[in-house]
Amino acid sequence: MKSLKMFAIAVMAFAVMATGVHAASCTDSNDEYSRLVDGKLTCYADLSTAIRGAGIGDTIKLEADAEESSSIEISQNITIDLNGKSLKFTTTNGAGIIVNGAKLTLKGTGTVENVAAVKTSLITVNSGATLKVEDSVNLVNNATEIDSAVVRVKNINTNNTTVYFEKGVVATSKLHGLVVGDGSTTTAQNIDITMNGTWTTDAYVVKVNGYITKSSNPVKITIAEGTYTSNKATALYASGYAEWDIDGGTVKGSQAVAVRSGKVDISGGSYTATNTKNGEGVHDGEGNHAIAILGDEKKDSSTYHPEYMNLIVSGGTFTANTEDAYAIYVGKIVEGSKLAISGGTFTSGKDSVKGTQLPAMYVNNASAQLMFENHKDMITGGTFTGGVVGEITVDGVKYTDEEFTAELVKGDVNTNTPADEQKPEDQTKPEDQGNTGDANTPADGTTGRLPDEPAKTNDNILVYAGLGLVSALTVSFSAKRKENN
Repeated sequence: MKSLKMFAIAVMAFAVMATGVHAASCTDSNDEYSRLVDGKLTCYADLSTAIRGAGIGDTIKLEADAEESSSIEISQNITIDLNGKSLKFTTTNGAGIIVNGAKLTLKGTGTVENVAAVKTSLITVNSGATLKVEDSVNLVNNATEIDSAVVRVKNINTNNTTVYFEKGVVATSKLHGLVVGDGSTTTAQNIDITMNGTWTTDAYVVKVNGYITKSSNPVKITIAEGTYTSNKATALYASGYAEWDIDGGTVKGSQAVAVRSGKVDISGGSYTATNTKNGEGVHDGEGNHAIAILGDEKKDSSTYHPEYMNLIVSGGTFTANTEDAYAIYVGKIVEGSKLAISGGTFTSGKDSVKGTQLPAMYVNNASAQLMFENHKDMITGGTFTGGVVGEITVDGVKYTDEEFTAELVKGDVNTNTPADEQKPEDQTKPEDQGNTGDANTPADGTTGRLPDEPAKTNDNILVYAGLGLVSALTVSFSAKRKENN
């Protein structure tokens, strides 16, 4: 009897637990957000109300697809769980989500999207704030007006600002991906950005605004993996000052990387310049190069700070897939800039007139003094298809590739010639293979043996000698054994 009573109590407890689990969701169709704290579920009809009712560290979960007609400001640390749903903003100006001095975590599967085709960034991260995007969150910005981005990071003081994307994140934009600063930002510091995921844009994928100057605690951008593709423009644009640490990932654009200012350290990854030529971020005369060192070539050079341009390449694969495009383009450089290449593989396109492989580097309008004195021995390693540089005019003086190589290259540098451009005498003929001109090969080219007779090569002689030695040892061993017996 006692056992039966205990069994009944257990069944009732299980029923209560099961009921509690199923009750943890909102049933009203108008309730699109929920908050669960200490087992108590609160349901909300709109995101603003849910955020105002949330405590520090709370999680707000989407219970249905939702749409907001105005911006949402985050001023305390919260998490938004998309829960497989979509959050759409129809705001006509400003941003969808604005993070002010707090930490916002977006997680789960689902989409955060700006559907208005006007000047709007999907997420704005202000000074002292943190944005963390986890799991498989999908970020979409459909704005088409200039300077709109998926994420815009602003910093007008010294408060630490952090932005982090996990590798499952997918971001898509009809303009920019992530932009640091805007047209009025001259100082940006204590900003730490870690990029991951799959990013596809029509303009810049990652851009640092050109007004931003060097500071004691500069912007830091880390790219370890991920895919970054610009359909119509430069993918990674170091316009203003920042310190870039890039050791992986796949980067594609009209130009993969363009550098005007800042320190860009590349140690790995794949960088491909495509044949697209139109769109914001493609400047006159730049072409479609894998790396473009632009200095102060832009007309309004007062907004750039090329004296702090520092490009260091120790690894990676750099390819230009367009005719007359180069793996490395060196434009105008100024005093204070530094270029150093110690590794990597560099392949340019072909000459559109001659159809031959272009060398890896093109120097255009650079100062001869700065190239040959300040950047002497700038190349100490790497593989350069078709040679390092070709015949180039600098400051009105024409230099040959030998002179450039002598001045700029020092170290273990490999230069490959494509197979379709090798001269006949440089290629090994099949009939020459194995013909070493030794004693077994007469001058008339015959083998010096009967048709069925095996070749008497040095290897054959060694084999016969070895067999003879084994036979001698066998006889000796047999004789010794008889003697012992």
